[in-house]
Amino acid sequence: GRQFWMFWEKNIKRQRLEQKYTTLLSKAVSANKLDAKDAFDGSAVSSDIVYAMQSYASIPDSTIQVSKSDIEKLYNQRKELFKQKEGKVIKYIAVDIRPSKEDYDKASAEIEALKSELATSEKVADLVTENSEIPYMDAFFTENALDPEMKQFVKTANVGDVYGPVFENDKYRLFKLVDKTVAPDSVKVSHIMLANTGDEAAIKAKADSLLNVLKKGGDFVALAKEYSADQAAEKGGELGWFTEATALRGVNDDFKKAVFSTPINDYSIVKSLYGTHIIKVTDKTANVDKYKVADIDMTVSPSTKTYGNIYNELNQFISKNQNIDKLDDAAKEAGYNLLSNVTVTANDQLLGSIKNSRPVIRWAFQNSKGDISEIFECDDKFVIAAIQGTLPEGYRSLESVTPMLKSELIAQKKGEKIAQDLSAKNLSSVDAYAQAMNSSADSVKFVSFATRRIAGIGVEPKLNAMVSLAQKDQLSAPVVGNNGVYVFKVYEQNKDTKNYDEAAEIKALDASNAYRFGFQAIQSLVNKADV
Repeated sequence: GRQFWMFWEKNIKRQRLEQKYTTLLSKAVSANKLDAKDAFDGSAVSSDIVYAMQSYASIPDSTIQVSKSDIEKLYNQRKELFKQKEGKVIKYIAVDIRPSKEDYDKASAEIEALKSELATSEKVADLVTENSEIPYMDAFFTENALDPEMKQFVKTANVGDVYGPVFENDKYRLFKLVDKTVAPDSVKVSHIMLANTGDEAAIKAKADSLLNVLKKGGDFVALAKEYSADQAAEKGGELGWFTEATALRGVNDDFKKAVFSTPINDYSIVKSLYGTHIIKVTDKTANVDKYKVADIDMTVSPSTKTYGNIYNELNQFISKNQNIDKLDDAAKEAGYNLLSNVTVTANDQLLGSIKNSRPVIRWAFQNSKGDISEIFECDDKFVIAAIQGTLPEGYRSLESVTPMLKSELIAQKKGEKIAQDLSAKNLSSVDAYAQAMNSSADSVKFVSFATRRIAGIGVEPKLNAMVSLAQKDQLSAPVVGNNGVYVFKVYEQNKDTKNYDEAAEIKALDASNAYRFGFQAIQSLVNKADV
């Protein structure tokens, strides 16, 4: 107990320190008037354009020459981006811990038996509680609150009807329409809450006397401010809107029943764990159809026997195969999928997308080339790993980033070539350019300097910039983008009617920067900490 408490105490202290540090940083870097005006201007005017685009895919890569010196030059310009921590190169096998045929058959028999029990039993809540992953909600829901399958069922079912079992994504589902009614979906509630003092008679007397004052026309808001023992007292006891489900989850069944049976502007007294509530219903939504549904959701899980079989098979495979060089062939023969040449760094939290796989990475950094791990259980997978080698801390090699740099340079050269060929044609309309590009003209609305992603085009910052500088009805020169070359014409300019509000712009910029500074600053500290 003490250790667990110390763990949480340490955690909370660290979180508070981090929070204070990031707040300090975000307050230290504040947007100024120029930033605010720039952000406003960036989106104050947008343009509707008609454009034509020639994709880089239209020219084969093999026709473009990129020299080694071109690649080296770009590598040196970008070198700081290729800085890397020490890495481990590993190969690994991840085996799904899945149910067997026996498990599926057993679950199928169980759900069929449950179906006949659900159809006849009066103890619906007990059946759901004992057999479903989702607890029973003794509440009425509107159609919109139900998932598509349940919605479909309730619309045509009679009270007492059972639907299913249906099987999808390893899960069986079974529904029963327990009841239906016509009633408001939500009610608006205020309360005066008297805290539990242990003296029930005194609390009851106080509640009764307050109810008496209210029934004689007493001011609920004033009484709530004076007598209510919770935070809502400041707002005159107003708790807001409740559906049956939120009333049940948030307080209890008695509270749910009371708020949904009390007329508007009337009062009830109800007890909960929090205390004694004098509730007032202040508003209700219109009557709608509502349904009470029993929902049994049963995921088929691997039995202990299945779990043991999967583990034992993998364990036997590993004990027979302790040579990393022969692991690939052995895995293939045994029917396991092995991934090779996977680089991990000490900061990685996951191996690929495998949940809870941090222990595998920790193991890799505590062991050496050629070592093969024991079996790790990572959520719903068993994982074994083997170390192929170590990448020293420093810069990624030119060889390792050459394919990426080469494809960027190829795109750049294609762009220059396409733009040059098009300019030489001296064309005078977007349609003529479209013909020359072997494509067709298209249009897009509301493009501004601040547009992150242009609809139908993607992320093209150069195009954003050129559109924001363009005059209406003027044909642009070819624009060399990330994915192709564009030619456009602005056919309409839209001015934002909202007035420039400097304070609001600064506030919005500060809010968006706060997260960035906090995240980047903490990451920067992690990088610099010699731990």
